[in-house]
Amino acid sequence: MVSTLKWGQPKSYTFWLVEGLATLFSPETLDCDGHTFEERYVYFLQSGKLLATDSTENVNFIRDVDSMAQIETDSLQVDSQVSENNATHEILDKIYWSQTAYIVGYLLDNYGIEKYKQLWQIGVSHFNEIYGISFDELMQTINDGLNKRYPDPIDFNWAKLKERCMK
Repeated sequence: MVSTLKWGQPKSYTFWLVEGLATLFSPETLDCDGHTFEERYVYFLQSGKLLATDSTENVNFIRDVDSMAQIETDSLQVDSQVSENNATHEILDKIYWSQTAYIVGYLLDNYGIEKYKQLWQIGVSHFNEIYGISFDELMQTINDGLNKRYPDPIDFNWAKLKERCMK
């Protein structure tokens, strides 16, 4: 990845920092549903499907398979428990990649590449110092802004999201 070649390995390897950037700049891996990262994020926000964050020093997104009832696991229509678990993981991954890509895009658009580079190089534990707000405050700002901009439920094709984009 170019960012690793130019900036070195992330100070604290935080998966969302790396994967969010990679997904943002390779949207073809998820675009078979016809939605942008913002539209997906808004849908996940409006429907309670956003992954929770663990606002520890490194900020992690919690992909808890056991709490996936809200993500409609029973509507996956798969034949076996193994297939259901795989399908659940695939949907969790799609939510994760879309969510982190949107957040990385927001950081780049609103704060610039230099701050993101700094975050990459000195670590997510310095998020507040770099951006002037905590990660939780950033999430609240993003969510409040999107709720204001999209007061009505977004028309979203959940069935298309469940399909594999890359076969």
